[in-house]
Amino acid sequence: CFVQSKRRVTLKISQQMHLRRLCSNTGTGPEASSGLQHLATSVEVAGEISGSELSVPSLNSVGVIGAGTMGVGIAMCFLNKGINVVLCEANKENLDRGLDSISNLYHRSSAFRKGNLTEEQVQQRISLINGSLDESYSDLKECDVVIEAAFENIGLKKDIFQKLGKACKDTAILCTNTSYLDIDEIADASEHPER
Repeated sequence: CFVQSKRRVTLKISQQMHLRRLCSNTGTGPEASSGLQHLATSVEVAGEISGSELSVPSLNSVGVIGAGTMGVGIAMCFLNKGINVVLCEANKENLDRGLDSISNLYHRSSAFRKGNLTEEQVQQRISLINGSLDESYSDLKECDVVIEAAFENIGLKKDIFQKLGKACKDTAILCTNTSYLDIDEIADASEHPER
């Protein structure tokens, strides 16, 4: 999500190492950790491409759009690092299901069963998440990073990015979790596709 096919990004080695540390040992399972390691490697490779410098802002809060399997996993990766998350969903039933999934996944994790993750730690992580049904995404206005994890529908994703371009602060990094859709086309729907 940080690397776009036509836009070039460079990170300093200290920023690359910070991202790799953030992505390691998430405790959410090999799939999530593997995906985040791939992200960190992608950013390192992007650092080898000549282009503009990207200063990495502090990461205090993250917005995640979509409370399905991917959105829940992404949210948990940030919760595991003590970062506040705003989880957005289109309807209350899906939001409640996503929030329940997060709690259930923590309680079913091997770390919890083995005693490496306590109930107090689970509750502390869960306390960092806020749910939102706001379709204008104004609840994401202070997020440093927003990751869209909605259905693979180009129209839906473009609509989301158009709203994010208006709702998010200028320094927010806007990301998509698409598997195969054109990232540049999605980004162009926002007011600032370079974000």
